[in-house]
Amino acid sequence: TIITQTYSADFVSAFGGSVSEGYGNQAARAKSGNPGYIMGKPVVIGGLVAASGSTLATIGMSTDGLQVSSPMLPYDSTNPNNFGSGKCPNAANVKGWQTVGFGYDMVTGCQLELSRQALKNLCCTGSSDCTPDQATTYADTTSGIPHFLSLPTADQYVGQYGNADPLDVSQWLKMSVRATTANSNWNANTGVCKNMKSGLHYKFLVASSGEKGFPQSKIVAAEVEQVVSDWYSNVPNDDTVSTQTFPLTVTVSFIHKDSTDLEGYVPPAPPVPMRKNFIS
Repeated sequence: TIITQTYSADFVSAFGGSVSEGYGNQAARAKSGNPGYIMGKPVVIGGLVAASGSTLATIGMSTDGLQVSSPMLPYDSTNPNNFGSGKCPNAANVKGWQTVGFGYDMVTGCQLELSRQALKNLCCTGSSDCTPDQATTYADTTSGIPHFLSLPTADQYVGQYGNADPLDVSQWLKMSVRATTANSNWNANTGVCKNMKSGLHYKFLVASSGEKGFPQSKIVAAEVEQVVSDWYSNVPNDDTVSTQTFPLTVTVSFIHKDSTDLEGYVPPAPPVPMRKNFIS
């Protein structure tokens, strides 16, 4: 009689403590590559969790990766006409989101339908150069930044590789946030809003590292820039009914760093040893 026997071992964690770099345990997380990024996978991002006592600094990693505003607004029963219309959100909590896939440039945006007076109110919100006649619903009343173009917080970090460990801050790089310092300004005579906050541009510098025959994609720099532009109203000054459409846009660009040969001083070849004959 022949009996076949098989053996296996399963490891089940019974750990009930805290996950931390100080304890040397790993946090369960989603990866976008191992180690390098895979095309189309989410760009991993998270906020810095500052050190406290004996606990080292870590990254509060997002489970969805980097997300930017989407014109596909969630359905709102109080304003059902905005659903699927591509209109900009009139409150921060009704904004739609979409995930940024590594290596793919993208553009997203929405439309604002503004009268001449509404354009002035939006232009002057949060500005020290002019005063709105009434509060606008399309932007933050303190900063004047449209809800669709909310800037990331200053402590956002991007994973250099797709498998960046949130318990090791050295595997992450801080995203540079370039906010404009120019105040928006309204000219009542010409109907022009100068320096209107009209867009965001995310830029990622990507390089290949590791073995030449099997390179791994790595993010070596990341920044988001606030874009401003001048908006011109074609609505007559005494017209309080007609509206004009203005776009808000968010763009994402991946810039690939080409391989370049090292340049610099190349020492000359060493001299060939010569044999000498000595005469005694």
